[in-house]
Amino acid sequence: MRNRETGGARARQTWSRTLTARARENLTAYGFLAPFLVVFAVFLVYPVFYSLYLALHQVPTDSFDVFGGLQFVGFRNFAKLFTDVKFWWSVLMTLYYAALIIPSGIAVSLALALLLNNRLRGVAVYRSAFFMPYVLDMLVVGIVWTLIYSPHIGVLVRILEAAGITTFSEKGFLGMSTTAMPSVVFANVLKGAGFGMILYLSAIQNIPRSLYEAAEIDGATPWRRFTAITLPLVKPITPRSRSRSSSRSRFSWS
Repeated sequence: MRNRETGGARARQTWSRTLTARARENLTAYGFLAPFLVVFAVFLVYPVFYSLYLALHQVPTDSFDVFGGLQFVGFRNFAKLFTDVKFWWSVLMTLYYAALIIPSGIAVSLALALLLNNRLRGVAVYRSAFFMPYVLDMLVVGIVWTLIYSPHIGVLVRILEAAGITTFSEKGFLGMSTTAMPSVVFANVLKGAGFGMILYLSAIQNIPRSLYEAAEIDGATPWRRFTAITLPLVKPITPRSRSRSSSRSRFSWS
């Protein structure tokens, strides 16, 4: 009987020590996570719920207190939004932007990966050069491309003028409705292509060389080897590369 009581006491002590160690580890983990959680709550969670609160309220027309005189209107703002022509036009422009940037971004990233997969001299320099725009701040990239597209000091406009093309000399690329969106897409593709290039390049380099050798022995052309071997084996990388690069390709143009 005493042995059973002694064994039970030892088991309880061991379990207590285990719980204490786990609690200590959890507290340590939460301590390291606390700065991020605070920033996440202040700058992401709170704005989301506050935006929802503002969406369900409206400022009276005769009130000068923007935030203190809010009136609850329910989903009236959303009903008004869905009947607004400007809202549906913005949705259409978003779909237009996605239709341009997704296939072009995939094509450019894959083309760069295929190019840098070859044994080129100074390939590490090219990889760094193509990846560098991805790590730059959005504001910096936006300012640089705004200056490039500028009708007054833009380098691209000056090159076209030297070739006899004066179409963009007055308004530039961003001032014309037909070229504004493609210009933004082009800049975003070049900025985000570096990340997709790295993912595609790692996937291509992991493809067994024996597959290409067997296809070459069977008489497959380079295009056939690309469509039958390379393209199917790098398809799983495509959603990951586009989701990550697209999340970093949203910046404003002045």
